[in-house]
Amino acid sequence: MRIRFRCLDVSALVATATLSLILSSAHAVPPVEAAHLQRQVNVMGTILFLHVEAPTRQVALAASEAAVQAVEGVERRLSTWRSDTELATLNRHPAGAELALWPELSADLSAAVRVWQLTAGAFDPGIGALVAV
Repeated sequence: MRIRFRCLDVSALVATATLSLILSSAHAVPPVEAAHLQRQVNVMGTILFLHVEAPTRQVALAASEAAVQAVEGVERRLSTWRSDTELATLNRHPAGAELALWPELSADLSAAVRVWQLTAGAFDPGIGALVAV
């Protein structure tokens, strides 16, 4: 089974990178070209395109739904388009004051740093302030 993602907006790359890391730990199933499924999801201020190839339509639908739920979970933690996310709470927190991070947010931020390191800074999770200007 294969799942491919494509985003229209660079700001959604954090979600895509995080989701790719999450799904890369899943066990791979040899690709069989029996069922193809495409979905579009509005998330993090952009459109995410999903293309799923799986042995059966039922497996493709289940994988598609799992991917959408994972992306929506990332949005609930990381979106800068919403004020009720864990990242928004962190961003509002006074600089220098202690804040216990949620375990998943901590993992997401660690993954973003890993992608930043792997791309030699080409992917910059801290670019939001520059983009806002």
